[in-house]
Amino acid sequence: MKLSITFFSCFWIGLNLSAQPCPEPDASIWEKAWYTCEQSQNPNPEHGRSYWIQYDFGRVRTLSKSWIWNVNDPAYLSRGFQSVQVDYSVDGREWIRYGLMDFPTGTGDAVYGGFSGPDLTGVEAQYILLTALSNHGDASCFGLTEVKFNLLPNVEGDKADQDDWCTSGFSEVVVEEVGEEEAYIIWDYPTDDERFQDYFFPVQYRPEGDEVWKGKLAEDLFVFLEELEPGTTYEFRLGTACSEFISYTDVYTFTTEGDADPVCDLVGATEVEELTSTGVQISWAAVSATDGYLVAYQEVDTEDWQTLYTEVPYIELSDLQPETEYELYVAVYCDEEELWNEETPLLFTTVEQGNPLVRIPERLPLQNHVNVYPNPGIGWYAMDLTLPTSGAIQYRITDMLGRQYLADRIREQEVSVQLDLRHLPDGMYFLTLDVKGQPGLTLRLVKISK
Repeated sequence: MKLSITFFSCFWIGLNLSAQPCPEPDASIWEKAWYTCEQSQNPNPEHGRSYWIQYDFGRVRTLSKSWIWNVNDPAYLSRGFQSVQVDYSVDGREWIRYGLMDFPTGTGDAVYGGFSGPDLTGVEAQYILLTALSNHGDASCFGLTEVKFNLLPNVEGDKADQDDWCTSGFSEVVVEEVGEEEAYIIWDYPTDDERFQDYFFPVQYRPEGDEVWKGKLAEDLFVFLEELEPGTTYEFRLGTACSEFISYTDVYTFTTEGDADPVCDLVGATEVEELTSTGVQISWAAVSATDGYLVAYQEVDTEDWQTLYTEVPYIELSDLQPETEYELYVAVYCDEEELWNEETPLLFTTVEQGNPLVRIPERLPLQNHVNVYPNPGIGWYAMDLTLPTSGAIQYRITDMLGRQYLADRIREQEVSVQLDLRHLPDGMYFLTLDVKGQPGLTLRLVKISK
């Protein structure tokens, strides 16, 4: 169900689908709870058909804290949301996961104070999406009564004519203490200026190169940032409210102490090394910072997957059927999480019963057939390549966190491809190429537009 409401800086989202000023709750509102007993397609395709409610602020707004009242009608307490996935979006198409929350059940009392909802301080979004993964026991129906979002003044994008005096007041910005997982930042600001009777400072920060800002609201001339990653360079900027707008300073940086946690990569191209009528040896390039690998395989079109674990970048499979086609995927096992490369399975066919061992000949190095230039570049790159085989080549571009921005397949044996990264921020990216029957190749691309 989608709610499209015009919001104010302080409001209730009433589940009678109207926006009201901010009254204190009383017993009468428990009779106006929203219920649904049917699943529908979620705006975030990741959640499929589910029980959900979406809030539309009409335009991108800067958010802060929130407050929630679950179902409080004594007869329907079990319908209240319990395990809830919170997502937000600026356009209703690309969703960012805030996290999973546990909503406590209502009390059933006439005076019910609700509970603190997600802290969205610093988040800029037009849509908030609550997806209920479970309720408090009802067999088929889910419900919610009230949600209050505290909207900060209009976001930076709305202030085309905003004067510079808002941010020019910041001075002596100092990162005073930095540890492995925390940083203490102080600054000076003319809070005695008559234009600042009420003031607060939204602080935004993110790992360098990341696209999404995190936020924290400071009510004084300092902020303490916690749960940072060791050995990581962070960007931050300070904001303040001027008239109806939030204005931010230029970006500052600091680097936390310690060594950065190693990042698990996806497994690249997998290769058949040896093949018989009943067995096969598969190998792949080793991935750093992994706790091992999971290999899943089955006869094609059977949906009978078998999964094995190995600590080394190869595995031998036995007890296969002769003259049978199999498909296989390899995952990295990292910090108790399975990272599967599901783009293209490895396909192989066992040989006829009684045939001798088949050894796969050594492959030509793919890097001898690829040239990417200019590198570094400002966003446009040319990739010239000559395929060493007649097979198709797949390529994809990812960032240092493994997020994919571009992917395609080329079938011509000699080709020049234009790669357009102008829409991406400056930084380092990875161009990965895979061709059947060849070892995979990953090249670094550096984008510097200024």
